[in-house]
Amino acid sequence: MAEDRELGRETTSFKLRGNVGPGVTALAISVLAFIGALILLRDTPPDAVLTTMLLGVPIAIGAFAAWLTRGATVVVGEDGVRIERALGRRFLPIREIEGVTSRSASIEIKLFSGETVSLTSLDTLVVGAITQALETRDLRRRDAHARLARRGRPLKDWLEDLSGLLGRGAFREEAIGADEVSAVLDDATQPLEQRLGAAIALSKSGQAARARIAADASANPKIRIALSKIAGDDDPLAEVEALLEAEAQAEAALSPLAKRGGTGG
Repeated sequence: MAEDRELGRETTSFKLRGNVGPGVTALAISVLAFIGALILLRDTPPDAVLTTMLLGVPIAIGAFAAWLTRGATVVVGEDGVRIERALGRRFLPIREIEGVTSRSASIEIKLFSGETVSLTSLDTLVVGAITQALETRDLRRRDAHARLARRGRPLKDWLEDLSGLLGRGAFREEAIGADEVSAVLDDATQPLEQRLGAAIALSKSGQAARARIAADASANPKIRIALSKIAGDDDPLAEVEALLEAEAQAEAALSPLAKRGGTGG
């Protein structure tokens, strides 16, 4: 459960309770260490320095154990989740988080890599804040997908609009960020039109490296060449036009087959 929260415009901070079990263990260790020190001192000649050192051992052990078992601080922002523990901190980018669940006495943050990051807490507000951040991310990705679409515009007009898309929002529209656009580019299941549009928008905003990485990851030679052209200084108009035209022809050729397959069953 969160004991202390600071709400800001962009982040929410949660201070979680420490682990009760390890805390009790630390207290028991401190008591045993203190008793052991007293037993040693009983048969030892009085020495102020030695006495102070031996009595200080259990206090130091208890303080160190309490520091280790103190609760984590979790900061949830639009760009990810920062977890601060006694032995260090870790930042989980929002694009790498698949989901969050609350189980038993812990919160589990699942990453797309398959890793699960666990937090000892029952605070549903932490889960709610992370869930809201994920919903905001997904909403922005859908918005980016829609705004990257050509929507019947002439190719040159579409390319011009894409050149200034990043960081610019139309009336009553939020500006979209590079992460949302990059997510469309990196997702090979997205329509080719949107992926090319994402590459153009990123390259024109000084982030051609992302388009270059996508080109290197493509096994399709035509897509690879088009993305490389987009990432470079060359005019990609001819390659983009040819690629989209070939894609449209392929879809048109598949359409009658799909209809036949649907009626033949």
